[in-house]
Amino acid sequence: MWKLTMTLAFAAALATGACTRAEQQETREEAAEETNQARQEALEEKARLEARLEGLEKRWDETQARAAKEGREVSAATKAEVNEAIAATKREIDEIDTVDVENWWERHERAAVREAGDAERDVKRHLPKWTEVKAETAEAVGTEATWAARRDRFVAASQRRIDAMEQALRDINGPDVDREDVERTRARVRTMREENETLRKATDDDWWELTSRRVAGYIDRLEDRIDALNEPG
Repeated sequence: MWKLTMTLAFAAALATGACTRAEQQETREEAAEETNQARQEALEEKARLEARLEGLEKRWDETQARAAKEGREVSAATKAEVNEAIAATKREIDEIDTVDVENWWERHERAAVREAGDAERDVKRHLPKWTEVKAETAEAVGTEATWAARRDRFVAASQRRIDAMEQALRDINGPDVDREDVERTRARVRTMREENETLRKATDDDWWELTSRRVAGYIDRLEDRIDALNEPG
């Protein structure tokens, strides 16, 4: 009886081990499939964004050629602005397929801080005496309990910067003000507010949506800028 019991127990252990190994293999295969799927989605998104940017570059060349033909040369400052935006967007697109769940937040935070700094420089161009809010960043990884805590800290810091810019832009007036340029800056800050509110409600599972949306936003703004240069008058 003892031998029978041991035999049955041994057989059960073998069956359990085989079942566990099968489950582990299935888990590994599912993880690999998810990784491959995410990689494919990233490559497809990259191709789509590259195609959009390529189309905008052609439109930008056409815009400059048309302006020269009509005797309304695009200013050097505007050329530098658009060319810099194109170069920056190219860099973001080049990196999008290397973004993953481990590094996305660092990149997203860095890009948002850079965007806020660029917008603040736009505001100071209109109001040289204006003083921006001191920039803050989220705590280093591991110093706060959860990603949500880091997100909330970053969103709050960004909100203070956005509020300060919006308040400053309300006070711009006078006959020498470039109203179109001021309105572009206001639109840029409004977009930053919308993106900050989206981030406030996000979870870390939304990392890919937030990343692709951010890069697509650069192209949207570039497209709006080129469209504005093509408007008559």
